[in-house]
Amino acid sequence: MAQRLGLRRQRPGFQTDRRIARACHVRTSPLGRGKRIKSWIKKSIHKQDNGPRRGGSVTRDEVTREGPRRGDTVAQVTDELRRRIHDGRLLPGEKIRQDSLAEELGVSRIPVREALKTLGADGLVRHTMNSGFHVTRLSSEEFDQLYRMRRLLETEVVRAAGTPSPGQIERLRAVNDEMTAAAHHLDLSEMLGHNWEFHFTIFRMSGLDLIITEIERLWNLAMPYMSLFVYDEASRARVIDEHLQVIDLLASGDIDRAVAVLDAHRHDPRPLYIYGERA
Repeated sequence: MAQRLGLRRQRPGFQTDRRIARACHVRTSPLGRGKRIKSWIKKSIHKQDNGPRRGGSVTRDEVTREGPRRGDTVAQVTDELRRRIHDGRLLPGEKIRQDSLAEELGVSRIPVREALKTLGADGLVRHTMNSGFHVTRLSSEEFDQLYRMRRLLETEVVRAAGTPSPGQIERLRAVNDEMTAAAHHLDLSEMLGHNWEFHFTIFRMSGLDLIITEIERLWNLAMPYMSLFVYDEASRARVIDEHLQVIDLLASGDIDRAVAVLDAHRHDPRPLYIYGERA
């Protein structure tokens, strides 16, 4: 296989590939994609720390190493841990070491423990007796069920939302433009934040708040896997183009075709980024 792919020997960092692949429940190959993913995360973090911030505001998914500031310490620690899970700094299945995390954030273990309980209630982390907290790692069966629920619930709210107003359409175009700019700057955090904002702007047009709350829970569980699209140039372009298609279809009142595009838009991301079959 290596000879057929034009590879003379296994690339350094293959163990990193294995770690990413185990988290995503797929087999690895010597293409170095796991290493590339970790490299992209590091670049994005460095850019967030040292580069200028656009718009002067912080999105819900913005990567930061500054740790909790003033205010509710537990909420700050919870938000920071959620960001790390969403952007891949904490991978599915990875053990969360409370002592080192508390030291890094400059807090005691108490707010870290409370934050983990909150994330546990959201399904983002799981506690195992005599082992501690780990980032939730979905089995293939759980992942399939999650995407089935997303399809059913998201289709319902999009149909209930109906045709957006001109102001709502302009808002969707503005969010997608911001996502396009983030893609151009290879800004991982901004891209994920604007992608979230685009979809939930559509969902909230329905007014079905209880269903939207459940969709948000499902997105939180899927984010460590969904966020992989930002590491692939073709996938970034495809996502932005499909957003434009959805906007045009919603503006014309063609809800059925908009739902169809969103069904194609919503796909299992694992096979796209790690070469090989599911484990």
